[in-house]
Amino acid sequence: MKNECILITESMLEGFREDLRRHEKSAGTIEHYAHAVCALRSWMDGHPITVDALLEWKQSAKEQYALVTANNMIAGINAFLAFCGEE
Repeated sequence: MKNECILITESMLEGFREDLRRHEKSAGTIEHYAHAVCALRSWMDGHPITVDALLEWKQSAKEQYALVTANNMIAGINAFLAFCGEE
């Protein structure tokens, strides 16, 4: 990650949703990606995202959800990070 950390705010989440709309993503994709970001934000419990925390969350998602669900959530988080200008 270029930035040391990201704190997910409601305005960032709304901007992400709008960006997905502009890129003509389906309503289902927008909802799933936003849900993934909200799940990550909840898991972070007010702390900013760091590389280490993100890796921990990804492992937790793989253990908590079915593989296809975890992969979809990871895709949503990757899209969010790209929206934020991160890798």
